[in-house]
Amino acid sequence: MPAQKVKQETKRLRDRIEALVDQHCKSLGFRLKVLDTVLEQAGWTYFVVVPDSENVRAYEYADVLAKVEEQLRAEHEENVLIVPSLPM
Repeated sequence: MPAQKVKQETKRLRDRIEALVDQHCKSLGFRLKVLDTVLEQAGWTYFVVVPDSENVRAYEYADVLAKVEEQLRAEHEENVLIVPSLPM
């Protein structure tokens, strides 16, 4: 796949993940940001998310990430993982 097409597909996926994360985080009291940093390795695409507050722990939103990954699989987006990280 040409590099430009890969870049467009990655942006489309990132935007979709961000929309799903926003949808699932409405009642949590914080937001998650999908970083522009993406890792592609061994057929998997990894997207990194960070909370908008330093005092939020990954276990507080792990179920959100699992739901988003499940919804992506239902939409036939295979081999996508969402990785939690600390705020920068």
